[in-house]
Amino acid sequence: MSLLLRNYRIKKGLSQKKAAELIGVSDITYNRWEQNKAQPRESQYLKISEVLGIDIFEAAAKESITPLTKKPDFSETQIDKELKGKSASFLKHKIKLLEKEIYLLEQENERLQKKLDDMLLKP
Repeated sequence: MSLLLRNYRIKKGLSQKKAAELIGVSDITYNRWEQNKAQPRESQYLKISEVLGIDIFEAAAKESITPLTKKPDFSETQIDKELKGKSASFLKHKIKLLEKEIYLLEQENERLQKKLDDMLLKP
């Protein structure tokens, strides 16, 4: 949703501050929406739709995933704990599973990017 808000705001020629003012929220709240650190309440969708000129209900309904709001913890400490004492064959298997997961995430990313591009091109 964050990219959708950003793209439509820019398309309308609005600053974050002005968009926030027109929607009736603080500029900090609006910024958090665009940074994907928070989501609008359902009660705010209608105003967002009016201000930015998008069918945000449809956009929200089409979203089938919850975006990450925090980076996963891949610190050495976490990885070391997870892999401590594991065999080489286990590690190879784990790598294959992760490679497959990366492939699937890349495919999903492409699908969502195309969906966003299609939404932005509709009048």
